[in-house]
Parts: sequence; C-alpha cells; structure tokens
Amino acid sequence: ARHDAMEIPSCSEGTRTQLIEDVCAWAESKSSPPVFFLSGVAGSGKSTVAKTVCSRLESKGLLGSSFFCSRRMTPEQRNVRSIIPTLVYHLSLRAPSFAAEVRKALETNPGSETAVLEQQFRVLIGAPAKAAFTGDTALVMVIDALDECDDIEATFNFLSIVLREIPRLNLKVLATSRPEPRIRDKFGEPGSQLLRLQDIDSDIVEADIREYLTKELSRFQDNWPSPRDIEALVSRSQRLFIYAATACRYV
Repeated sequence: ARHDAMEIPSCSEGTRTQLIEDVCAWAESKSSPPVFFLSGVAGSGKSTVAKTVCSRLESKGLLGSSFFCSRRMTPEQRNVRSIIPTLVYHLSLRAPSFAAEVRKALETNPGSETAVLEQQFRVLIGAPAKAAFTGDTALVMVIDALDECDDIEATFNFLSIVLREIPRLNLKVLATSRPEPRIRDKFGEPGSQLLRLQDIDSDIVEADIREYLTKELSRFQDNWPSPRDIEALVSRSQRLFIYAATACRYV
C-alpha cells in the first residue's frame, strides 16, 4: 500500500528533524548512492520516518512511488511479489511518459507482470525508466518494512535485483527494515548508503522522545505530567518511540 493509505502517524513536529533532513539531502544529491537503507529494531520508528520522508519528498516533487509492507494488513502487503507492480502503477500515475513505456513493454512482453522478479523489474521498471526518466533529477521509490514480507529468500533476491539494476537508472530507492540476517547481508553493499537508527546519538533520540511526549501530553492540565514524570517516561522508553507512543495512548 502507498504511504498515504497506511494508518501510520507522521513524525511529530520538531522530532527526527536531522534524520529527515539527511534522508532528503540524499534524495536531492546528484552524487549520492542510488540506494539508501534505513535500519532499526522493532519500535524504533522506521515506518513513521518513512511516511514523513514520503510526504516531504512528495512536496518537493521527488516521490516516484511507495510501498509499505505489513504483516497485519492484507496478504498482498506481506508478499514481496506485490512490490514491483505497485511501484510501477504509482510511477505510471506520476509520469505519463513512464506509463506509455510500460504499455509498450507489456505489449512486447505479455505476462511480465506475473513473471519472476528479475524479469518483472527489468521489463516493467528498468526499460521504461531508461526511456522516460532522462532528466537531472531522480525520483525516489520508498519501500518500508521489508522484514515484514513472508518469503525472506524472495526478499533477499529482490534486494539483490534492486542493488544491481537501480544504479543503471535515473531512480533512487529508500528501503527500511529491521536488521534481519538475510536482509542485513545486503546493507552497505556497493551503490548503497546505510543509516542505522541505533547509531544515532542517545541524547538526540531522547530529546526527540521528550519533545514528542511533551506535545502529546500537553492536553492535560494542572501541571500534569510534571517534567519529572516526562523524564521518567523518556528513561523507560530506552530509545524506542513505540514505548512513548503506547504510553501516550494509555493515559
């Protein structure tokens, strides 16, 4: 599903600012690697960051398409074979010239939409993108939560294809995932950039969580929660935004 079809919150204003700026700077740079991996443990806020980045890139005219994987939603959202057709569909809506090339590709190669992943990518994304996207600016395809796909070997294969084919195209890919073993094997390969959320300084993460808690709990009056209460929640969160978000929903 696209980012705006998911019930995932965007980052609270004033939080994750440097991280989001760094990802957007990567997207806008003509010299940055074409693939950006954002890695983090469960609950660290990867999907929230990805959704916020999608909105930011969309406002800049740089978002080509997005696919948010999820085990909790429909079977298609945890099937790696759904990713390429969805990306192609939204790229086609974004760029009529790309859509025209996809139509030509399907006429020449009928059945490619159900072919093996490598043929899907080359026929439906690779060839149309080479013909349609010839300008200086690369559109970004955002793929969130790859670890939530059911078939880990197919996901590994998909990442191998992306890393091999994307450098030949005027496209970029932002992919997020937990550091699962097979997926982690692809992090940091040539042509890619890796940012691990656990490597961000603890002071920065705690300041973001503090800002989030302060804003979310400001609806309460009578000086509750106190600054001391906020600090206790920050400490208990252990750098995990999901803890802070759950605490806010609970109260």
